[in-house]
Amino acid sequence: MEKTQEMLETGSYGSLISKLSIPTIITMLVMVIYNIADLFIFSYRLSDRQETRISLSSGSLNILKVISDYASGIPPFVVNLVLMVVSTFFIGMDYVNIVNFVRRILPDKWVIVTRKIKNYGTKMISVYVKSYAFLMLVTFLGAAIMKWVILK
Repeated sequence: MEKTQEMLETGSYGSLISKLSIPTIITMLVMVIYNIADLFIFSYRLSDRQETRISLSSGSLNILKVISDYASGIPPFVVNLVLMVVSTFFIGMDYVNIVNFVRRILPDKWVIVTRKIKNYGTKMISVYVKSYAFLMLVTFLGAAIMKWVILK
């Protein structure tokens, strides 16, 4: 116990990472690789690749979560930013598949309602951005005119 405490207090970051976190990360990676291999075998039996893609995406996020849990010295904002970018990448890759899946499981009436909500939301955000752009333009012009009048 004392040896571990001394190592934590006086050890360098590199040695602490190699001794404490890398074995656990390797164990988790082996488990993920095993699960991925199992999913591929299962997928080929059923010839359903969609399940494998979704599982691979969640497996990748699990790997990143494990690594981020051990990287406690990194600010949470940076970890969340990296997870957000990676998640966005995987969702972007499978966007068409995700949309088609949701359309298949929803009743036709709900699909129509969600399209209307999407169109309305897009128009609303567009009007909101245009309104704020106009307000910023008017504010800037007012400030510029005031500065011109004061300096003249």
